[in-house]
Amino acid sequence: MVKVVYNADYGGFSLDGKAKERYCELKGIEIPRYSIFDIDRTDPALVQTVEELNPGVLKIRDIPKGSIYNIYEYDGNESVMLQSEYDWSIA
Repeated sequence: MVKVVYNADYGGFSLDGKAKERYCELKGIEIPRYSIFDIDRTDPALVQTVEELNPGVLKIRDIPKGSIYNIYEYDGNESVMLQSEYDWSIA
């Protein structure tokens, strides 16, 4: 299984100050002055940060390794959708 972090409420993905500090500590990098936007949602350091601190509305979904998935976003509220969960039509 692979763990995917997503934002489960409106407002968009972000880390609060404490979570940002922990994430940077785990990655061995300096804390950026501005928000971190380009974090791989399966990054083990991000997953560990969310598991340890439970920062706000960030959640984790386990998906089978090798799954095709998409993080669907509407007004900042995200959900993790697997390809097998979509109802596909064939032309």
